[in-house]
Amino acid sequence: MTIPEEIRDLFDKAGFTLAVAESASAGHLAAVIASVSGVSSFFRGGVVAYHIDAKVNILGVNRDEAARCNCVSPQVAQEMAAGVRRLFGTNVGIAITGYAEPTDDVEDPYAWICIDINGFARVMRVMAPEDGPNGRLDAQEEYAWTAMETLVDYLDDPA
Repeated sequence: MTIPEEIRDLFDKAGFTLAVAESASAGHLAAVIASVSGVSSFFRGGVVAYHIDAKVNILGVNRDEAARCNCVSPQVAQEMAAGVRRLFGTNVGIAITGYAEPTDDVEDPYAWICIDINGFARVMRVMAPEDGPNGRLDAQEEYAWTAMETLVDYLDDPA
């Protein structure tokens, strides 16, 4: 069974619903979740919020915090997850914000991933793979798959 199929089965069993807010993963998480049949039973949708204005205006992220950290912090990830949960009226919100490649300020790209289940949030930092052959795409996929694996672990053992 694939991870997206596991997610579908776990959500159907729990009766949960899901929405995602993506920045650094650029829609990869939503695409992989929606790649299996039957996800419309729980997957309500997602938002790719790249720019600070989208994070603030659509997801309710605090502008001062987002500006302070270039939209990359545990707090921003948590606010994105809570915001997408509210926006779509779901039990679960997942958010990914970070860097998909090195920048002038960030040598080793990373992302913050937040899984918010009914207001209880877990936030984790994930490093991008080093020098993958596809650069940004490798990082975006790594973030999406890590979020899904973490979600499965969380739903299997929420303690």
